[in-house]
Amino acid sequence: QIQSILASENNFTLHSSPSSCYNSCITDIQHANWYQSIALNENTSNFITLLLNVDGISISDSSDNSLWIFTFIINEINRTRRYKLQNCIFGGIWPGPQKPNREQTYAMLKLMTDELQLLENENAFTIKALGNQMVKLKVFLIGSTCDKPAQAIVQNVAEPIGEFGCGRCEIPGITVPSRDGGKHYIRVFPLSSKSRNEPECRSNKNYDRIMALKNATDQQRKGYLGPCALRALNEKLSQYRYPSTTSRTPRPIVKFHRFKANEFRLILLFAAPVLKHYLKPAVFKNYLLLVFALHLAESRSLQYEDIVHIRFLLGKISYLFMN
Repeated sequence: QIQSILASENNFTLHSSPSSCYNSCITDIQHANWYQSIALNENTSNFITLLLNVDGISISDSSDNSLWIFTFIINEINRTRRYKLQNCIFGGIWPGPQKPNREQTYAMLKLMTDELQLLENENAFTIKALGNQMVKLKVFLIGSTCDKPAQAIVQNVAEPIGEFGCGRCEIPGITVPSRDGGKHYIRVFPLSSKSRNEPECRSNKNYDRIMALKNATDQQRKGYLGPCALRALNEKLSQYRYPSTTSRTPRPIVKFHRFKANEFRLILLFAAPVLKHYLKPAVFKNYLLLVFALHLAESRSLQYEDIVHIRFLLGKISYLFMN
């Protein structure tokens, strides 16, 4: 998509050198400090930058269905042109009766993140505005614009009305009436007059540190909904070796909603050594009963006593599940 846009758009300017970014008056994104810091770090390379937008839109007034759209724009295109439909990059679209949950959002963002990391390496692009020259460019995502619900799912933080719901700071916040005497309450994040230190802002460094905490309290997590065992489990399962008779290795578990029956079967029957480290002991014991029952049921031939054992195991599962 980037190549297609650069090959057809005339209103494009490279701002790769720090001197071209400097301006005492900020008129566009290349004059911002963050953009200039990239220009300093990449002083021997050409680069362009992207801005991400995530938003949901209702399909019609008579329907609950909506579309959640992930789009990128290229900041080096003239402002009058960069938001034109033909210059928008579509990272993903989620159709459904409600906004995507966090697992679904993670699956979509993971694909986009992987590709963005590849784009940070130099790739050759044909640029029409430079006389159809072939230029090596690095591509960096430098920001996003989201409303509060979208910001919460993209940043993996609490909802804006919840504790630590601010997307910029790590203040827990307090609940107050939206107006005097009103019954409607909102959460605000005021600075403490007693604190001598400025509030901690959210950052990638803080996020990585918090995700590394084991059994973190709510205060320690600062509203981040992690650590996510699903990511660690996904990595372990990707390294797991299934029997040589396996015709199709299961896809990443974050894509379980697309699994075929055989992929569910393989993880169910053979992933116990991995799942043992992620399931609670009582749940893991219940899971093993199901595995034993299914192994018996998959035998090439069944004896009557095998059926008795299978019924016993499945009955035990039902009993433990209800209790």
